[in-house]
Amino acid sequence: MIISVVVPNLNEEKSLPYFLDSLRRQKYRDYELVVVDGGSSDRSRSIIDGYRFFFPVTGLINNTRHIAFVRNFGATCARGELLLFTNSDAVFPEWLLMEIAFYFKMDPNLQALSGRTVPYNGGFLCFAGYYCFDLIRAFMARRLGKFSPSGNFLVIKTDLFWTLGGFPNAKINEDGTLGHMISEHCSVYGGKAVFDFGMWAGHFAKRWKNPLKTLFFYSYVFGNFNQVLKRILAPLEKNSGEVFSRK
Repeated sequence: MIISVVVPNLNEEKSLPYFLDSLRRQKYRDYELVVVDGGSSDRSRSIIDGYRFFFPVTGLINNTRHIAFVRNFGATCARGELLLFTNSDAVFPEWLLMEIAFYFKMDPNLQALSGRTVPYNGGFLCFAGYYCFDLIRAFMARRLGKFSPSGNFLVIKTDLFWTLGGFPNAKINEDGTLGHMISEHCSVYGGKAVFDFGMWAGHFAKRWKNPLKTLFFYSYVFGNFNQVLKRILAPLEKNSGEVFSRK
């Protein structure tokens, strides 16, 4: 079972080596890396090239576009049965890909999988915020069937991903919206989407400079669990205007 790790990158030369080293240390070796670089002006491209000795890397140049378009573009070049979407500031524990492969082999009904995001920086309050939000995500997935993955850790069967049309055309919360689509599909056609609190990916958390922007962002995220809230916030959400077309 090939796992395609699909990663957008834009000027992440500081965190990129940590991410690539964590991939190099994976116990599970049947994977590929698909990096979509949005025209980085730092050393990102040369860093990626330096890891081609260790594992298969497909490096793609794509003009700067919104994140959903970039993830979909990378998925078209993936050859795995599973797509693992993450970010270039993530760090994987060495057993993560092995656990993912085992999970899907043991449960043919499993369609999608996600887990916790653990920040490596930001202090106690940042860690506590991530932890509490992940508790909510785990509860909503297990009790109410509302699957809410993160952009740092989303695994989905490739066939299902394209059946759903990939990530939606949105500038914000594209991962959560896709999670809602996965939940709806599983409720109608069967299958499971699991949030496993015991699985996690590390993350170098960005500092939000605009408190209002942060508030809006998390309002959209909580809208994944409450459709009334999502409809209230809908007028504030804008599509990118650039629709991805799989050819």
